[in-house]
Amino acid sequence: MCASAARTRRQGRGPVRKILHWPTLLLLAVLLPAAKVPAQEPEQPNFYAVIIGVSKFANLPEEEWLQYADRDAQTFYDFITSPRGRAFAPENVFLMTNEDALSQAMRSRLGSTLAKKIKPEDTVYIFIATHGTVESVAAKEGYVMGYDSDREDLYSSALPMRELGNIMQNRLKNARRIFLFADVCRAGKLGQVQGAVNRYIEDASSKTETLGLLASRPNEFSRESDEWGGGHGVFSYFLLKGLMGEADTDADQTVTASELVSYLYEKVEDATSREQHIRDFGDFEPQTPMSFVDKPGPENSHLAREWKQSPTLAAALQGAVPTEEDVVRNALEQAIVDGRLLSPAGNNAWDLYQRYLTYPLDEDARLEAEDQMVIALASAGDRVLSAYRRGDQVIPLNAATYQEGAQLFGYASEISPDDLALQSKAKFMAGRAAVENQQFDQGIELLRQAVSLDPGAAYAYNGLGIAYMEQQRWNEAIENFRAASARAEMWVYPRYNLSRVYASQNRFREAEEELRAGIAIDNELGLNYSYLHYNLGVLYLYQGRIPQAEEQFRRAIELKPDDAMSYHNLGLILEQENELREAEQSYRKAADLDPGFAQ
Repeated sequence: MCASAARTRRQGRGPVRKILHWPTLLLLAVLLPAAKVPAQEPEQPNFYAVIIGVSKFANLPEEEWLQYADRDAQTFYDFITSPRGRAFAPENVFLMTNEDALSQAMRSRLGSTLAKKIKPEDTVYIFIATHGTVESVAAKEGYVMGYDSDREDLYSSALPMRELGNIMQNRLKNARRIFLFADVCRAGKLGQVQGAVNRYIEDASSKTETLGLLASRPNEFSRESDEWGGGHGVFSYFLLKGLMGEADTDADQTVTASELVSYLYEKVEDATSREQHIRDFGDFEPQTPMSFVDKPGPENSHLAREWKQSPTLAAALQGAVPTEEDVVRNALEQAIVDGRLLSPAGNNAWDLYQRYLTYPLDEDARLEAEDQMVIALASAGDRVLSAYRRGDQVIPLNAATYQEGAQLFGYASEISPDDLALQSKAKFMAGRAAVENQQFDQGIELLRQAVSLDPGAAYAYNGLGIAYMEQQRWNEAIENFRAASARAEMWVYPRYNLSRVYASQNRFREAEEELRAGIAIDNELGLNYSYLHYNLGVLYLYQGRIPQAEEQFRRAIELKPDDAMSYHNLGLILEQENELREAEQSYRKAADLDPGFAQ
């Protein structure tokens, strides 16, 4: 919350008679001494921070999760809110770890919350500890992954480095200084493309006074281990150790930016046998103070204690008599936590938000409520989009679900009308709802609007392809499925849809190529989409390629043991091969899973 400037009341001079003749007024102005206007104290600069730490990921297998990124973020929060770390006001620090570090939350806190709060002379810290990745080694865009990010479509589910750069250079341009601390290339199983992300992050800043500290060089991996403070990334561990005082080489009780950089270069290289090297960039004043060693630090200077959660509004109100405004605000926050965003009527987050706005709120309270609602609404909409991204063979969605998604994104875009991505998603969801209701003309028009609002997003092109496919407008369907694949190279669903179009046209070779391309992506990302193998088996069966069909049905069953259709089709093949006993077992299994096969 911005500090208010202290103001002095003007001294009144009593009632003033009306002056009728301007020469007399001029004479008085010359003869009387000028009234002194009390000087206003300059507004004090503030310090703001967005801190992101993600160890768990909804769309990654557990073996690809990180160990200590969330802990690094929490510890950084603990430090900067202590006097030694410049005593950031807790209400000015936005900490997001794991399930709270959603893609929309990262976008909103960086590009909206901070942008609205900061004033000239303010300082901003951005701390990011998570996976960073690119779609391919040859890709021209890097991404910061949030809890809900999906490698099938990074553009619409992760934070692009390009967007981070735009936020820093334009949305945060009023800030006096920006400090970026990024550890986004941790060693793991994401592959070498992850290490390439550091090629892009330096482009995120070209401000006059910015200090960027990256945990590793391009194509290097950053280490994390329990040997550093009981469990930290090596970069974050020595960053905090240095700020705590070890980097104060001249013992003047202040750690400067140049001291911190020099300390990190040495310590990280030594701790990793020179296999990891930090990288600094930006144009900054070397003597900028980063911490004050003679002031109290966090309660546990070893940086390995239990979590200390950031204060909430409810905690701040403890001991005070809540006003009606406070009661509504608390009810709003609880509705968001419970997921009651659109229903029941009168007691859902949207209705409570509208009621909350009727109170005489100060600017900070209003802006915070706006940002919280955008994050909640858009993140819920993103969950619908994530299910759509998986494909109807994995998570079938109906018109009502898409209509709810349209409402979620629509309300979010009402609050944030300049966000074209939210508008595009709202149009897309409404378009998919119309197509599900067989209202093709209306659906196609809405989907085209979604494309025009966000031409880089793949999801609307795939939606258009589905609408055309259902009307057997094959060429238009092919064009849009290809456009979706071009924008999200690792997205399986449009490739599967394209294979269906080719199969409908008896273009079996091309259908097989698309399915095999989807299977290759599936294997690389560990998605385990059994339906790809099932459909490839059906394609082979239709062509009389029995051994290949049997192989694919068995693979589908291996990935999805409750796949009744694959058991049934495998039974057909085994019966044809005179493997009657095994065929009977497959038929029985299919009937057990789906009584419809018992007839």
